[in-house]
Amino acid sequence: MARIALISDNPGDLTKSRSYIIKAFLDRGDEVYALSCDYTEEQMDQLRDLGAKPVAYSLQRSGLNPLHDIKSIYGLIKILKKLNPDITFSYGNKPVIYGLIASRMIKVPKRYSLVTGLGVIYSEIGYNTKRNKLTRILMNTLYRVSLRHGDKIFFQNPDDIELFERKKLLKKGQALLVNGTGVDLNIYNTVADQKDPITFTMATRLLKSKGVYEYIEAARRIRSKFKDQDIRFNLLGRPHESNPDTVPRIQLEEWQKEGIIVWPGSVSNVKDWLEKSSVFVFPSLYREGTPRCVLEAMAMSLPIVTTDMPGCRETVKIGVNGFLVKPQDVDSLTEAMEQFILDPKLISEMGKESRRISVEKYDIHKVNNYMLSVIK
Repeated sequence: MARIALISDNPGDLTKSRSYIIKAFLDRGDEVYALSCDYTEEQMDQLRDLGAKPVAYSLQRSGLNPLHDIKSIYGLIKILKKLNPDITFSYGNKPVIYGLIASRMIKVPKRYSLVTGLGVIYSEIGYNTKRNKLTRILMNTLYRVSLRHGDKIFFQNPDDIELFERKKLLKKGQALLVNGTGVDLNIYNTVADQKDPITFTMATRLLKSKGVYEYIEAARRIRSKFKDQDIRFNLLGRPHESNPDTVPRIQLEEWQKEGIIVWPGSVSNVKDWLEKSSVFVFPSLYREGTPRCVLEAMAMSLPIVTTDMPGCRETVKIGVNGFLVKPQDVDSLTEAMEQFILDPKLISEMGKESRRISVEKYDIHKVNNYMLSVIK
């Protein structure tokens, strides 16, 4: 039995997708402390019901404020000293960096991390600004300083490993590849095969970097071209007013009034919407780890249209379970989406392949069992 400190910056994720690995740790007899910021009482109760012990700490999730971030590191050091864990396992950009530094400073015996994607800062398509370039230099320095203190570092796609190794941010043999976060195939198990009306769905955080504007423009073009057909476009998610990259709420409302999309906002029943969909579309410009929204759609037997970007490209075998399109290219996106209108049988054929790939690669229990075989 080991005492494990799981360090995160997303309590909602801990109570949902990461609850599976928490339960796996608990089932093998480990004691789990779930560290995160901005907990609600409900989230803490959910973790206690699972058998874990929630611990709140202070972290500014976005931005790089040296004074606040130094304070976060010392706060983590204080908490970890008190918990005295045998193992730390951190995921998310800041938790990985600061968690590894804090763990090393108090000499935690074993230290593991999971890089779940590099985000818009590392995207050189559409976001290669001078500010982002400078931020990348700083982030590379922080990763180089912190990652050398980890025993093993998990990555969700080979592109991120290649980048970190090329930039010499890792020690030799330190990186391990894992197939995303995985998906519960017992929950996401309904065969979605809607051909009438053909319905495209995108579900994501509503940020410009996720390709929302490209999706809307493709929908507008398709509606104009196929005026006599009932073709539908769903957009699931909510705007993030505090994020400068957000899609403004007023813009979303205008698109809905125009009749381009159905926008129900953030929904708790994503599975129900996927069941009534034909094709899942995710034209992200973001450097994803492996997008969970795509994995859920694949498990529901939906074909995928996504971008040829790190993380996204891992989910599609071109012409088998979907299509890859050029990032920030509406022509490419529109053409790929039209394939399912011109040849609806592709919906079933490619959807079956998505489910097969999910079973083969993205079963959440397989993913977690692999990580547990290392974290011990």
